[in-house]
Amino acid sequence: MLSQLSKCTQARTILQLKIEKVICFSIESSKKYSKLRRRTEEDVIGRLSKSLAEYKDIQFEPFRVKTFTLGSSVTNSNVKVEQVITDINGETIDPNTVDDSTDAFSKIIDLKSIYRNGFDALEKHVTDGKMTSNVDVNFVIQAMKAGFLQDLDFHESCLQKVFVNDEDDDVEEELYETVILANHLFSRLTMPRISNSAKFGSYFSVLNDDRSRNIHRMCPCDMCIEKISFHNSGIGSEKLFYGYPDIIVYSLGGKCNIVRPQQVDRNDWLTRDDHDFEAEFDEKQLIELKRQKELLRSSQNISQFVAQCITFSFYQKQYQLKHRKDCLPVSLIPTIALSGMHFDIYMYDIDNDILLRNKGDPIPLWRSCKYPQAKLNMSAIVQIWMVLNHLTLNPSLPLEDIQALKRSCDFLHHLPQDRIDLIESTITMKKTFTPWQYEEINTIPFPEIKTVFPFKL
Repeated sequence: MLSQLSKCTQARTILQLKIEKVICFSIESSKKYSKLRRRTEEDVIGRLSKSLAEYKDIQFEPFRVKTFTLGSSVTNSNVKVEQVITDINGETIDPNTVDDSTDAFSKIIDLKSIYRNGFDALEKHVTDGKMTSNVDVNFVIQAMKAGFLQDLDFHESCLQKVFVNDEDDDVEEELYETVILANHLFSRLTMPRISNSAKFGSYFSVLNDDRSRNIHRMCPCDMCIEKISFHNSGIGSEKLFYGYPDIIVYSLGGKCNIVRPQQVDRNDWLTRDDHDFEAEFDEKQLIELKRQKELLRSSQNISQFVAQCITFSFYQKQYQLKHRKDCLPVSLIPTIALSGMHFDIYMYDIDNDILLRNKGDPIPLWRSCKYPQAKLNMSAIVQIWMVLNHLTLNPSLPLEDIQALKRSCDFLHHLPQDRIDLIESTITMKKTFTPWQYEEINTIPFPEIKTVFPFKL
């Protein structure tokens, strides 16, 4: 058996060879992007350095689960949450009782403190050009550089096409945006765990749930002519929740889930706000921005996002036990909730029962949204890179925050151990889920009351 040192040396050699192949591929593929300026290594380091210097951090706040329906799909999970607020003595209080005379506090946590390993590695790389001692971290840094930053102008131009979405209906529009974002953003910031190719951007899949008549076999940006991979696999357990991620990105060490909000009819939304359907392009763009932000924060979509996040955390815990026995496990698992122009990040720490979401409004993907001069928000790009590569960057809450927030989500407390064991033994990735039974749980004000509804086909 190889010693641990030999294993590390072998892994470093293999990954270094892959990085060299990436560089070679990047040179060979330059003809495809010849219409736009390709950035040199010096340009890429400069761009990354500027992004870090101008970086605007986001903060996270804790939430607790009030109600949920076990055994359902994520869309029917009936998850209701409320912000965790404490009084001056640190006791949790009902947010509905807070007024101007109440001394109420909510724990605020910076993303930088959670992903400190990732930020430290990037700062070190742009400051002195050196890589870290962690070969996997070095690899995902190279992924961002060669996969996205080197062709930033090209990918930004492709991503701008989400502003001129003219598909026939809401389902078509959603798929159009999803495919472009998956192909030209998310997949370009990651690298797969196992790869026979050095090409970045090929290791993702988009959900094909048969709603759309117009499956985009090729990227609809009309600039790259790249094939798109589709999946119809869900993640979950009939004993917990189950659902079908809109995008699955295969990063180094595992997967990351990205989910879209449930849509409402755009024409109805325009009518509701008394806007003429024939409004000017700029006005429609502003209306669409507002609509997408509201979609991300609707109660129905928040329910879906939280259920997805908790489910994916259970799945990742079991995945790590099976496939990463020699590595430190990551318990704080993120899920990205995405609209075309904004996103939210949900994180669930399954070991400590802590649920977090970014504070304030959804995070803007774009610094400016006026097509065709729209520019990406590079702080958001850094944040997405961190989240997609969480299994490599090993995020964790500072110890003092864990101590303050442990069990604050109040989800695991209402699951008996035999139910947790059942969930852990059945959670998986598969195409079809068979409903078992619904179990509605209300944690407030009578947590002991549970109503079970056997599911009948």
